Amino acid sequence: MNLKRGTPTMSVNARKETIIHAILKIQKSRKPLDRKTVAAWNPRLVWAACDYFGNWGNAITAAGLVYKDIRLHSRGEKRTKENIIQAIQDRSRQSQSITSWIVQKEDQPLYGAARRYFGSWGDAVNASGFCYDEIALQIPFRWNKNIILKKIKKRIRGKKSLQGNAVYREQLDLYNAARRYFGKGGWRKALSLCGFDYAMIKKSKWSKRSILRDIRKLHSQKISLRCFDIQQNGYGALLAAAVQLFGNWGNAITAAGFNYDAIRWGTQWNPESVIEEIQRLEKRSIRLSAKVMRKRHPSLYSGGQRYYGCWSKAVHAAGIDYMRHCMIWSSKAWLRTLKTEDIKNITMRLAEMNERRKMSERSKGG
Repeated sequence: MNLKRGTPTMSVNARKETIIHAILKIQKSRKPLDRKTVAAWNPRLVWAACDYFGNWGNAITAAGLVYKDIRLHSRGEKRTKENIIQAIQDRSRQSQSITSWIVQKEDQPLYGAARRYFGSWGDAVNASGFCYDEIALQIPFRWNKNIILKKIKKRIRGKKSLQGNAVYREQLDLYNAARRYFGKGGWRKALSLCGFDYAMIKKSKWSKRSILRDIRKLHSQKISLRCFDIQQNGYGALLAAAVQLFGNWGNAITAAGFNYDAIRWGTQWNPESVIEEIQRLEKRSIRLSAKVMRKRHPSLYSGGQRYYGCWSKAVHAAGIDYMRHCMIWSSKAWLRTLKTEDIKNITMRLAEMNERRKMSERSKGG
């Protein structure tokens, strides 16, 4: 079910009910409902809530909950090493910088918690499966309207889809930048500036055959076919078309030859089968980090979280050292490979970065 405006299959009231249902589902699963936490893993729900209710607090109130109590509870949420690592990985997945100085500006509580539990921000990033020495040397990329338009034209030259769902799925940073710099309906406005009519781009010819073909293709790629996951992974157009032509998503799944009840409730996994599959993947020398598993084996990842609380505990329950799969590269080993010329280049880049930072601080101060 697509929450975006302009979808002909749902009225405004129906969309509001869908948003409220999603909020109550989160509340039933005992996950935090504060705006910042929900936006980290389900930004589309927060955008839709702000679009139809004015702000996130109004949507929470419409669902019959007290937002003030939710905010107070979220402030008192206890940090652990696991949810710090998860927060860092979520920032990376959403194309947000995980360099120290940017996180200090954007998420000071996360930065402080990481230093308390890991000793330093760099150690927390390394524990999350990244190499902080390489990240720290990266010159931060900054979006602006001209760059957004150039990226759109690059997609056109590469004959890639310009539909919002496709861009959200394939190039989330570009989609978010368009919304940030062009405001409400940012992607549509950005396309208009490139000379495209978004209404014509959005139109697509769906048939029952093409819907069933795409569902089977997603299943073959081991992408979760649960309604929530389909929407979360950017296949809203497919979901809306299935609802329009089959009545609901479950009917489309059944017509494709799958057991929707098993998919919906995740009965294809149990604690024993999760452990067996993890051990099988480890024998095939496949990395078992959360980042890799979310992307390549989302169904197994969801099963591990469901039965063991978090993915790292599932891996440990299989008798495997999870940290061995998280560490991508040893910083000491990387330093030993550097030549004198490499060190000079790094020193020059650091000097340039410091100079840019100083100039930026001066301009803000002026």
